[in-house]
Amino acid sequence: MLLDERIRARQRDSVKAEQGVMTWHKLVRLIWNSIGPAVLLLWGQAGFAQSGEEEITYAKHVAPILQEKCQVCHQPNSVAPMSLLTYRDVIKGSKSD
Repeated sequence: MLLDERIRARQRDSVKAEQGVMTWHKLVRLIWNSIGPAVLLLWGQAGFAQSGEEEITYAKHVAPILQEKCQVCHQPNSVAPMSLLTYRDVIKGSKSD
């Protein structure tokens, strides 16, 4: 019976996908695919930073990427489901309930 429930759940998900419904999993995957490479790049650079180099920060390094690539859609009353205008918005959107 558990297998039948899983099959039905996948069928429902596939119907939702066809209807353009954004599930939480798809939203997280979309956000990660959009900003993940930049985050990993910055994270990697932080690992190679030496004591004399500048520390990577959200405000100076990550926020400009979000502003350029994400905030056109991710703002209040826009097509994207959550705002990415502030650090708090980003953190709030990354936590699952």
